[in-house]
Parts: sequence; C-alpha cells; structure tokens
Amino acid sequence: MNQGRFTKPLVFSVLLVCVLLFSGTMREAQAASGQFSLDVRNADLRDVLSALAIQTGTNIVLVEEPVNVTFSVQNVPPMRALELLLQTLGLSYVREGNLLIVGSEEKLQAGYDKEETLARFDLVYIRTEQFRPLLSELGLPVKSIAFNNNPYTIWVKGTPRDLVKVKELLEAVDQLENAVFRGVEELVLDYQEFYAYAVEPDRLAQLARNAGIPLEKYVTIGNRLLVFDKQILAYWDEFHKVMQALDSIDARNSSIFPFQLKHIVARDAASRLASIGFSGVKTITFNFPEFSRELIVICPPQLESQVYTALAAIDTAPEKIKAPVISSTGEFARSELQAKRRLLAEMTSIPLSSMHISENISGDPDNPHHVLWAHETPDNIKLLQDLAESF
Repeated sequence: MNQGRFTKPLVFSVLLVCVLLFSGTMREAQAASGQFSLDVRNADLRDVLSALAIQTGTNIVLVEEPVNVTFSVQNVPPMRALELLLQTLGLSYVREGNLLIVGSEEKLQAGYDKEETLARFDLVYIRTEQFRPLLSELGLPVKSIAFNNNPYTIWVKGTPRDLVKVKELLEAVDQLENAVFRGVEELVLDYQEFYAYAVEPDRLAQLARNAGIPLEKYVTIGNRLLVFDKQILAYWDEFHKVMQALDSIDARNSSIFPFQLKHIVARDAASRLASIGFSGVKTITFNFPEFSRELIVICPPQLESQVYTALAAIDTAPEKIKAPVISSTGEFARSELQAKRRLLAEMTSIPLSSMHISENISGDPDNPHHVLWAHETPDNIKLLQDLAESF
C-alpha cells in the first residue's frame, strides 16, 4: 500500500458551520417538510459530503481523490440529493448501517472499502495518552500512532467502518468534563457496558432516548452499548433495568414514551393501566415506584394514543378521605407520633397539615394511646401506612 493511500483524507459528519467556512460558496436550507435544497459552486467534494452526512444522519467516507464540484438541487430528500450528486460524478456508494462508503463502482466492487486507511484525529479536551488505551481496551481492531510533540493528535489505521467507530468514541469522551488540568491527577475515563441481545445497540439507544433518557455520550461496538454519560453512570442500576426491559423482541417495533404523573404514583398507575387489559402494553417503573411519578410505556404503535388517553384519565386527583396511619401506646406515645409525623412529611410530598395526632383514646391517663391519622387521597394514605410500618 503506497504512502498516498495512507494519507488519503476521510470525510465525516462535521458541524455545519465548519462546512460553510471550508466551502465559502455553499448554501443549504431544509424546509419544514423535510425536503432539502443545496447550491454549491466550485466547492470541495469533501465539504459537500459533510453537509449531506449531517442531513442524512450518516457517516460518509470518500475513497477517491477529492475534486471541486458545482451542483444544485431543490426540494428533494437528502438521500436523493446525495444520489444525484454521485451520479453527476460517476460515483456510487455502499451502505453498512449508518456508514456510507463513496467511490467508483470498480473500487467498491473490489472491496476497496475493506482496505485499511490512516486517518488523523485531533483531540480538544483529553490527551492522546488517555484516549489511546481505550482503543485496545474496547477491542477496536485498529492500530494507533502518537507523537510526543503533539499530545492532542492521534493517527489511527483501520477500515472505514472501524475509523467511524473511533470517531464516535472520540466524540463520546473528548468532553470538557474529562479534561485534565495542570496540577490535577490523571483522569481515568469511566464507562459501563450493556450487552444487547434482542435489539441492535443503535436501535436500543434510540429507544432509550424515546423513553426520555438523556443518552448522548455512547458508542456501539458489536452487541455492546458503551455509555460514557456521567449522569447516567451515577444511576447505572436504574438505567440497566430500563435497558433490559427495552432489549426485548416486543420492543423492536413498539412505541415507547415516558409519562409524567401528577396526582398518583407510578406503582398505582401501572396497576390501574394493567387492569384495563390493553394487549401488548408494558410499563417500566423506577426504584421506589411508591414514590416515583414517572412511567415508561411500551406499547404497539396503534395503541399509543389510547394508552396515553387512558393514563391521563387514570391520573386524576381523587377525593380525600380520613384514615388512621399508625398508633402508639405509653408515656411517650405522643412524642413518638410527633417525630414520625415529621419524618413522614420529610420523606414524602405530603404536608404536615394533612397529618394529625388524636387525643388520648385509651381512657387511662397512666397508659395513653394516641393515633396518627391523615386527611389525604387513598393513594397517599396507603403510602403513609406502608412507610409507617417500615419504621
């Protein structure tokens, strides 16, 4: 393989502002209908492909020498714009997931996209010595080269698909929160792995975002979803539980959405929804569903509107009732119930004004008996009773 082959540039998705700076004459607009317009004059093909990568949500790798192009298209889907551009240049592409390899038919048929290429990656916040060990630790089949005189640049040799994974990994970890400042100990880049079995990891990540989980810093390798989001790592057990529920055959083509409850807790909402008898509907509750007011719902797409309406009807403010919560007997009974009343208010959203302590109902001043009772909704009464039993 000759030296020119090693240094051939790769085109990846980049920020649109960078594309505009590189091309100078490029103008693009996307209508609300999802149609795409593009007008370029003597622009670098790499810049045009970068803009199209953004619009198509793909990574594009060019395995040809870059040329300048003049091209105009109005109100077409982004993928159609890409196809028309390549037709004018006599080029084609092969697709592997969200990776598009662009080149001539001869090179693509000859497996040119499987050959290894050397690409340069520039880091901003973390240093090469932090990033480089991750490549081998995660099992990426690439080779890396680093130079001591530039601690923020790394050269990586691999196939186009492997280099895209390196790019995705770099985007996940090269964050300000991972920066190592002078006088600070070296930072270890923490991450967790989730192994997917029924759903492709990329699809699983999308399902998680549909469910309201702010999953942003991650990369998929094989059937692994590697998560670098510190916010999610802090609650990994909860996240893992949700992902296990999403990683099912039923969830592949299901609608998934979060539902924020206002009046009842997740445990009761899930129970009441189940009693309605919708077919193929599942709910996910977080730890302490007796407190939580958020549900994740998995349902057939055709039932999404009905399930949402049912939950809205379930989540209504019920009338308040009066009921005993806990009682105590003895010299310090009243003091004990006062302390428990304060604790219950601190542990729940139920105000002190809703909980009351009775007078001595034993009739014996030497052995008083007091009752802590509440004027609240049935759900809150049950919550108070369950908590009081655990004291």
